[in-house]
Amino acid sequence: MQTTAETSPNAPSGEEDLGVAVDISATGAARELTDRRTFTLKTILYGLIRPRRKNPRRGEDSENYHVDFFARELMFPAVGTILLSAMDAMLTLIAIGNGQATEANAAMATLMENSSASFAGWKLFGTIVGVVLLVSMANMRVLAGLKAKTILYVFFGGYALLITYQLLNIFTA
Repeated sequence: MQTTAETSPNAPSGEEDLGVAVDISATGAARELTDRRTFTLKTILYGLIRPRRKNPRRGEDSENYHVDFFARELMFPAVGTILLSAMDAMLTLIAIGNGQATEANAAMATLMENSSASFAGWKLFGTIVGVVLLVSMANMRVLAGLKAKTILYVFFGGYALLITYQLLNIFTA
């Protein structure tokens, strides 16, 4: 008599085929062959709704890992970078309106020709997406061996220097 779950013809009698590839190690314990630790958009969304992980799960993950709880020290450069990006958009529009500057980025120049609002909106959207990705991958090495949180701090510092330059340019002209 069969149970409600079908039995596999390859499985010994009485064992059910659960559809999961398993490996029986020397200890006799069954282990899944597929690694469930993949980083996807679902990981980010689930971590925002129900965060659980504060530290790496295993010793081998101690250098490159994803967590669900984000360090408080990342709040300042994350929000600061977004605010400085908004200031950059505003000061760029002022400088271009006064004839003191031109937009160097060809894609942004095209957006600016269509509408100032579309230029500012796309600039902020791109910055917000970038900051969210950097914060969510803060402990991962992403570029030339640098951790994402280091890159976030570099962007924040770069924007701070850019805003300082723009303000000096506008007020000394």
